[in-house]
Amino acid sequence: MTKSCDACRYNEFPEILYTLSDDKYTYVLCPNCLTPFVAHGLHSNLWKVLIKKFPDSFNLHDDFYDDEGNALQPAWDIHYHIPPWVPKG
Repeated sequence: MTKSCDACRYNEFPEILYTLSDDKYTYVLCPNCLTPFVAHGLHSNLWKVLIKKFPDSFNLHDDFYDDEGNALQPAWDIHYHIPPWVPKG
């Protein structure tokens, strides 16, 4: 089975996916999603995808994101392209 990014579902190059774990979950993320995930600066569309899969994740909770998935206090400015296949809203 081919792995893909939990956020954007990227799987063109599965050898460059990163796996991160916390107390509850294991996340598989591509390079495009890894940095904003760690910085608590995900685009709201990506946050919405992840919050459905990991509903009580510390990394996605309301100290970092509002109810719509907007980053409240990202660790640094995040600039990246949202792939067209990522669900909107």
